[in-house]
Amino acid sequence: MKTVSIIKMIGFVGTVLTSIPLFVLYLSHQEPKSALVSHLHIWFGAVFIIFAITNMVMIKKAANQNK
Repeated sequence: MKTVSIIKMIGFVGTVLTSIPLFVLYLSHQEPKSALVSHLHIWFGAVFIIFAITNMVMIKKAANQNK
């Protein structure tokens, strides 16, 4: 369970860090020079969503077993 939480946090931090340059480019009405930041943003976001859902399911199962 700890591994899932660590991967979830890496996905969240990666998503936030890749959002900053994309947001700045959006505000300045520019296209990204490289698609790498956009791709990383999407992949980090997908990892975050998948592992956040997995973490919630694991916590719910653990709570149901303790009842």
